[in-house]
Amino acid sequence: MFARARELGLRAVAHAGEEGPPEYVREALDLLGVQRIDHGIRALEDRSWWNGSAGSGSR
Repeated sequence: MFARARELGLRAVAHAGEEGPPEYVREALDLLGVQRIDHGIRALEDRSWWNGSAGSGSR
């Protein structure tokens, strides 16, 4: 679904990291290839993830 959305010129956005572990945010970025995460507050709990996301272009 996310790949098709990108093919159509749509921005891929996911809700990840509000419920569940910080890994959900990483999976949304790495596996789904989303360009934006909504409600990704749990990512702050994993410093290694947070530092690795800097400069990735995600907002």
